[in-house]
Amino acid sequence: MNVSNQVMRTADYVQALLAQEIEGPVAMVHLLKFKAKAEYADGRETDLTGG
Repeated sequence: MNVSNQVMRTADYVQALLAQEIEGPVAMVHLLKFKAKAEYADGRETDLTGG
């Protein structure tokens, strides 16, 4: 099993990945974190969530 822990993928990386013969499933996980309430740079109030 090949495990890769990277934050940013490049086009060259994706092309190399697609060129491989991979046996079995491939899983990609995106871990995102959002604020409970949106915050704007101009300081305006909002009831919107940050996600």
